[in-house]
Amino acid sequence: GKFSNYFQKELPLKGILNGSAGLVDFYGKRILFSNFNIDDFSFKNREIGDITLTNQWDTDESILNSELKANSGNRQSLYARGYYDPVKNEFNYDANFDKFSLVILETLIRKNFSNFHGESSGNLKIYGRPDKILMDGKLEGLNAGLTVDYVKVSYHFTDSVRFSGDTIHFDNINFSDIAGNRGIFNGTIVHDNFQNMIYNLSVTSNKITAINTTAGNNPRFYGQVIANGRLNITGRG
Repeated sequence: GKFSNYFQKELPLKGILNGSAGLVDFYGKRILFSNFNIDDFSFKNREIGDITLTNQWDTDESILNSELKANSGNRQSLYARGYYDPVKNEFNYDANFDKFSLVILETLIRKNFSNFHGESSGNLKIYGRPDKILMDGKLEGLNAGLTVDYVKVSYHFTDSVRFSGDTIHFDNINFSDIAGNRGIFNGTIVHDNFQNMIYNLSVTSNKITAINTTAGNNPRFYGQVIANGRLNITGRG
């Protein structure tokens, strides 16, 4: 399915995994449980922290309850809890982020963007089905940034991004390029499990780096372009 496409490529993960799982029977009630820990977990050599995942089967509701924690030093950077219903093939989780590393986005968004960095704080409701992940809430990026792969330009911002269902909203995001030129970013990205994205975006700036490619990227069309005015970005990818 679409969810499995995330794992078709090797991911640069590091950490020490340990844990346990079991099945016990109390007076005819079978109870499934598991507890896994990843110590010193990192992605692309960027430290995420110590990860704990606990699962326990609810025999009355026939759902799998889960709790996920990420601790970085003395701070809990991620806490999530919720359930998965295997009969309906649906899940519902509430997640709280506290300066959680944005590099983990590269496990979800594998095309068009790279070099995610910075931290995020806020709350998300993550729900739906494995083949249709939906999210509601808002995350604030702190010293956040990414690279647009096609034009090889990196942008940076400290602002809030809103999520509703399968849509990511950018509302008057103040951003800058590597030279410190500033602009305003608006629009939406509609995604299908972070694939087949539909872009409806606009950039407004008096001066911003729009292209920063070399001959190694494209020998027929390369160089640096500094633009001003309004740029609309639409399409699929």
